[in-house]
Amino acid sequence: MRKILFLFFFSITISTFSQSLNDVKILYEDFAFEKVIELSDQLLLSKTDEKERVEIFVLKGASEFSIGFEKEARNSFIELLKIDSSYSINRSIFSPKIVELFDEVKNNFISIKADNKNVQLPNEPINKVTEIQYVDNSRIIMNAALKNIILPGWGQISSKNSTKGYLLSGGSAVLLSSMIYFIVQTDDKYRNYITETNASLIETKYQDYNDSYKIRNVLIFSYAALWIYSQLDLFLFTEFDFPKIEMNSNTSNKNSDVSLGFSIPLN
Repeated sequence: MRKILFLFFFSITISTFSQSLNDVKILYEDFAFEKVIELSDQLLLSKTDEKERVEIFVLKGASEFSIGFEKEARNSFIELLKIDSSYSINRSIFSPKIVELFDEVKNNFISIKADNKNVQLPNEPINKVTEIQYVDNSRIIMNAALKNIILPGWGQISSKNSTKGYLLSGGSAVLLSSMIYFIVQTDDKYRNYITETNASLIETKYQDYNDSYKIRNVLIFSYAALWIYSQLDLFLFTEFDFPKIEMNSNTSNKNSDVSLGFSIPLN
């Protein structure tokens, strides 16, 4: 009798979980991504086998990416790969962007895992906890772009391209100050020219105004060309000095933990 009851409740539990996992798939197919994430978090709190956890994590990560939570999606894919590092995402179900993100995370994960083999650990049994933390480098790029808009070359300096940056910023400062000077001079000389009443001086006043006018226009054009070149150079040819991958490992004897931390920059 006890065996029958055990089998009955066990079958109900399996059926309930399978139904719940199926609900996650249905919600994903209906594009209810927020509900997928909510239900996935609830299911992951339960004790499930590894294959089921992998299915939950891939659906959860795909849903997070679909609503713009790229960092959370990466973390979900990492948890998946901790269970099965050889897992391959179904390319016929998920969009190319999700597949591309997963492949990127997988390649980084495998690369780090391969590097960890060179870390010598004690022979005693240990518990291993691996943490992969992604650093968002978009702020570095945005900060450099804003500086470069204000003064061409400043963005290159902030991205550690000092020689090019100082040349561009120095040239920009000279052109900008000269341009402002001749704009003011041109306005002054124009007023002097149109208010001049002495016929013998009108031609001289006009020539002074015309010379300043031409120089002003050349400086404006030169500064605009340098500004455009600096923006193109920053985004097309400048290599940003992003934080390098960091690995910290602490090992100890039996009944202790090994903690591994990584920071992987995102371009």
